[in-house]
Amino acid sequence: MPKGHELRNIAERQPEEEHTNIILEICFIGMLSYFEAFCKDQFAALINICPQLITQFKKNGHETNIDASAFILLEYPSPNSIGFLIAEQRDFGTAKNINALYYSLLSITPFSKDERKHFDQLLHIRNLLVHHGGIITSHYTGQLSIVKPLQRRTFFDSIIITRKQFLSEVSFLEQIAFKIVKITQETLQEFIDRQNISQSEENKKALDLAGSWIEGFE
Repeated sequence: MPKGHELRNIAERQPEEEHTNIILEICFIGMLSYFEAFCKDQFAALINICPQLITQFKKNGHETNIDASAFILLEYPSPNSIGFLIAEQRDFGTAKNINALYYSLLSITPFSKDERKHFDQLLHIRNLLVHHGGIITSHYTGQLSIVKPLQRRTFFDSIIITRKQFLSEVSFLEQIAFKIVKITQETLQEFIDRQNISQSEENKKALDLAGSWIEGFE
């Protein structure tokens, strides 16, 4: 998730104060949007590198049809567009969905139980910012089993995104992204070897380079 570093650079210029900072709120929303896009694009890339995964995905109960008209309308229609056409029909907005989709494709689950719980909490905050302007709602306090002192602030106060909190959360999502890249690269290579799949030189190179973008971010 390279854009996480861009957001980190913005956040690091913000004061560390315990009050509403709209820039940090926007960065928080963007952080989760970029992460969702990353998960979707990585999923699509795996299919483009190894189209045989489509058979695996279908075997695990997923529809794999694509809209022919959408394919033709692409500026540069090619087989390397198929992964993106399949991925864009799926919801990568929750840890549960991401785990389920990647498991159906490569029998891997990117989020552990604790990481899934952590990510769900981030989504609660994101939804509060997007749909309620950050104002604490009864639904929000109920989701997180908030203690009574915070419940008294319901409908009156807003959540506060601090610089320290944001930097911690963007690091968390980057580590998940790194894990997804590494585990998908390794597992896809194992799948190709096990199935004795013949690949073009272009796709071999793409798989070899699949994890190279993270080297400068770790």
